[in-house]
Amino acid sequence: MCSVSSEMSPPHFCHISEIKSKQIYKTGAVGVPHEGPEEYNNIWQKTRANWRYVYEYYRDEFDYFHFGGDDLFVLVPNLKAYLASGPIKARNDRGEPLYLGRRFDNQGNKTNLFNFGGSGYTFNRKSLALLYDSFDEPFCRPHLRAPFEDVMVAECFRNGPAHLLPTDTRDKTGAERFHPFTPGQHLTWRPPRKRKANGQSVDWYENYNAPWGVGLGVDCCSEHSVSFHYVKPNLMPHVSALLFDCREGGAGGGGRGGKGRRFGRQMLMTMPVPP
Repeated sequence: MCSVSSEMSPPHFCHISEIKSKQIYKTGAVGVPHEGPEEYNNIWQKTRANWRYVYEYYRDEFDYFHFGGDDLFVLVPNLKAYLASGPIKARNDRGEPLYLGRRFDNQGNKTNLFNFGGSGYTFNRKSLALLYDSFDEPFCRPHLRAPFEDVMVAECFRNGPAHLLPTDTRDKTGAERFHPFTPGQHLTWRPPRKRKANGQSVDWYENYNAPWGVGLGVDCCSEHSVSFHYVKPNLMPHVSALLFDCREGGAGGGGRGGKGRRFGRQMLMTMPVPP
């Protein structure tokens, strides 16, 4: 499904979300055929089909294209502000391909980075074209049936002509913008004391962030955060109310206007904490 608000200022972007076939009638979304069965273990084929459709019908209508699931909360003003920021805008204006999201280090291989699909990831037109042109190449494994679509997108970019890698999307303080968990889960996460024989953590999340580390407590998340994952339906309106309904000086950083929403410490402390 591709959605955009005409009331919002440039840059304009298209949000792509995974929708099961049985949901299409209710949402009014377009059903895109794909190779293989309709199942979780075939998400790579579904993703290939979705991006093909977006490229063929929408590539000239949007500046950016954002991918995410239905449990992803996106702070749209913050995403737009980030895309309009000096370094990102300059790279886009130069015609460079952009691959933005939450970088993960895939099993200790620093050259095998990928943007985690749960946090969502963003392309510009150049990177969308690169991915489209690579889909049928052997290095992009066009007939693979697998659930790890995020790893495969990164593999297509890395092995393609541009050898594109994920961008470091942290803010100037080193805090992350794109998040794989809910705010409360990030607030309370701590590295486990137990270690493997090789010194690695027993926690995959810590291992996948080993090169740059994980911020703890309120340092987990940028004040200009873009997305949170695993946000259940009952938490969606709670987060939205704190961000967009609180007035100036409130937890969300104020009001209906402005170029973004500051994800402040007060708001983080009000997030539900997992049991």
